[in-house]
Amino acid sequence: MVAALTTAFGFEPVLTDVPDVSEGYPYRFFDWGKFRLHDDSAQAEAIGPLMFRFSVATTEPQTGGVIVETTDGVVVGDEIAKVSQLYPDVTPELLSDGQEYYSFETDVVFASDADGTQVPYRVLVRAIAGQEVDLIFAPDGGPGRF
Repeated sequence: MVAALTTAFGFEPVLTDVPDVSEGYPYRFFDWGKFRLHDDSAQAEAIGPLMFRFSVATTEPQTGGVIVETTDGVVVGDEIAKVSQLYPDVTPELLSDGQEYYSFETDVVFASDADGTQVPYRVLVRAIAGQEVDLIFAPDGGPGRF
């Protein structure tokens, strides 16, 4: 995955290793400017198949000339109203600092748990309430993550 992203973006990432966190699992960041890949595979191996091994976040609409967007075409800098129009059934989570979060399911299935229940990928889009999208993060843990 790192090699593919490096090729797409056209430059090497900055690597940051974090040896141990409060949960006791090391992790690694690969940063291509404002696009970050979070490698959490050590924790995923310990917890099991429903733990995400990787997540990505971006705070810019493109990296290395590559537009980074959700499957529905939302990019950093879009008006949050676009997101609310695309997902009218999703109620944003509003935080006391004025940030507005939308977490929505995609059509892509991440995994199936032991009883066969499918777990879809979720994407998080954040903005200051009523303003522009300033963060896209996936996969998101869904409601209650914050």
